Amino acid sequence: MTLRARAQQKAYSELQRRYPEEWQVLYGKEQAILLPPPGPGSPKGRDRNRLHSKAQTRAQLRLAHAHPAEYRALYRAWVVALGGKVFEPARCGTTSGYQRHLREGGWACEDCLQATRDAARRAYVPKERTHVPCGTWGAYMRHRRAGEKPCRECLDGVNRRNKERIAERRRAS
Repeated sequence: MTLRARAQQKAYSELQRRYPEEWQVLYGKEQAILLPPPGPGSPKGRDRNRLHSKAQTRAQLRLAHAHPAEYRALYRAWVVALGGKVFEPARCGTTSGYQRHLREGGWACEDCLQATRDAARRAYVPKERTHVPCGTWGAYMRHRRAGEKPCRECLDGVNRRNKERIAERRRAS
């Protein structure tokens, strides 16, 4: 089990200890949803244990969602106690701060917006435009799009291409 998973389990256990009544209600509801009443066709042995485990996990998650600040504090404390590192939330004025604003569902502040814009500008590299040499179909079309009369070289290239295509069609049929 990873360090983070152990810290998560410890935090869940601590919440269960602090809110026993709420835990019993949540766990009971999840058991009622997941576990059918005993009788013919109901799961037994390992399958029933799996369903109990699933009910417990779902109840733990609901308890953590009911007390988010407390769960977060407990989780961080256990990560540190088990020898892990706790990362601070992203600061405003950075691209990660912008992402945090979006994750939390709010509007990004002006500093974060500006940092994200600056990062996008730095990352943008314009493509180098290279022209297709004259004497090809692409160059002929470039002349046409520009509203120019195609040069002799491009006209010869297009005529050559068209003759090849016609000959190819005749061979195919």
